[in-house]
Amino acid sequence: MAIPFYKKACDSGVIGACNNLGVIYSKDDGIKHNKSLAISLYKKACDGGIMEACGKVGHYYYQGNGIKQNKSMAIKFYTKACNGGFMESCSRLGYHYFHGDGIKQNKSLAINFNKKACDSGIMESCGQVGHHYYQGDGIEQNKSMAINFFKQACNGGSIQACENIGIIYDKGDGIDQNKSLAMNIYKKACNGGSFESCNNLAYGYYTHLKTNTK
Repeated sequence: MAIPFYKKACDSGVIGACNNLGVIYSKDDGIKHNKSLAISLYKKACDGGIMEACGKVGHYYYQGNGIKQNKSMAIKFYTKACNGGFMESCSRLGYHYFHGDGIKQNKSLAINFNKKACDSGIMESCGQVGHHYYQGDGIEQNKSMAINFFKQACNGGSIQACENIGIIYDKGDGIDQNKSLAMNIYKKACNGGSFESCNNLAYGYYTHLKTNTK
């Protein structure tokens, strides 16, 4: 029922309606999937200033989903979306520049994009920045900074970051060792789906039990 009205609005220049139609055609919303049409509508919405639509077009190009794979075009749309304020695309650019996937590797730029995404609230990007600082990969090693970013990401819901900070407290690597706190963080990460943290938690309980029964 909504589709004819969205089409009329889109054809009349209401860019939000074009984006909404793109969403409908990209998903199973009572009509047959039409990825090609969805991409065309997202491109129109992107041209009209909807940056999330630019990011979606980039994703289609990257995946080769409904369109011939073209990673260079994906980077182009991700860049436009990021520059326009769609932070998920900044995070994607961080990944691509770090891995040299579809573009020449540039770890310094990768860190900048991840920091930008982190500042906007994308916690996985905060975790990535922490990883860069922890490893000294693309930036001077700084474990104190790494821990700050891992904590921010963990508190914001990044389970991988919780796993990382748990290991750091467990080992006392760059911070005072605190096995009790490590266990609490492992428990949080385990409950969030980190099976490595479940294993670390079990090992912590086991070694504690052995120590107390000697």
